[in-house]
Amino acid sequence: EFQFLGFVPKAGKEKEAKRVLEPPLLAGHPHAQLLAAAFFYNGDLLEKNRSKAMELVRLSADQNEAKAQYQLGEWLIEDCSDACPNIKEALRMLKAASKAGLHEATEQIGRIYFLGIGVPQDRDIALPYIKSAAEGGMPTSQRVLGTIFYRGVVIPRSYELSMKWLKKAAHQGDANAMAKVAGLYNLGLGTEKDTQKGVMWSWLGARNGDAGAQYLLATLILEGIAGIDERSIGLTWLKVSASAGYADAKEALKRIRGKLDSEEETRAEVEAKKCLKNLKQCGKPPWKWKGFGGAKIEMNQI
Repeated sequence: EFQFLGFVPKAGKEKEAKRVLEPPLLAGHPHAQLLAAAFFYNGDLLEKNRSKAMELVRLSADQNEAKAQYQLGEWLIEDCSDACPNIKEALRMLKAASKAGLHEATEQIGRIYFLGIGVPQDRDIALPYIKSAAEGGMPTSQRVLGTIFYRGVVIPRSYELSMKWLKKAAHQGDANAMAKVAGLYNLGLGTEKDTQKGVMWSWLGARNGDAGAQYLLATLILEGIAGIDERSIGLTWLKVSASAGYADAKEALKRIRGKLDSEEETRAEVEAKKCLKNLKQCGKPPWKWKGFGGAKIEMNQI
């Protein structure tokens, strides 16, 4: 955000930040107002002052700065639970930002109506916003839309469209979407059944931190799906998933604990601890597993 000022903020540069920000702020520059608001709100480079932040972001939003309108809307609903007194103003700001083409704002409006944040839950109202945000490239909305098509909520069920939107989100790095794509491949829904691709997508979701993908991957391995013979790897991912609090993984560990020898369990525990430090470096990739039979596959190939 400091690019337009030719300045990149760093720790210990508070005085320099103030010096650089002061002229455009005095001139009423909406970008400077938004940037200063963010610093005041978070206490970065400028002393934390939420009231000052709200004042500045409103000044920026009043100048039709779409990012400021979006940010104001976000801050107004930040602490919403049962009560959300500022929801009307928040929606007004978010709708203005959405109309200006800010897909993040469109996504947030869909979320508000879909979940009923400060308004009655209305998924019929939410759906057009979710679709628009998904078409605008927002991965969370793409995943939500894919899930809606899978469940047949609000719109007719379509596994093909579910796969389409979940894959779009997965290719943008959404770990939960990766797990869902894996499930569709394993079940042959919306596509031909392909357990090797199911394993690949579950592995990608697992190493990107989705506990459900970790549990799915462990289950596929331990049950010998796709001919995989890597029990220790399966146990490792099961322990990783359980460590993340995934209930099904915890239950699975309880069921099999009595069937494990001490050496096997210790080895899996040690590997799981290593994995939890860096999931991207967790064990061998599937194409190096015994019995997998698949060549190395890049994301754009699956």
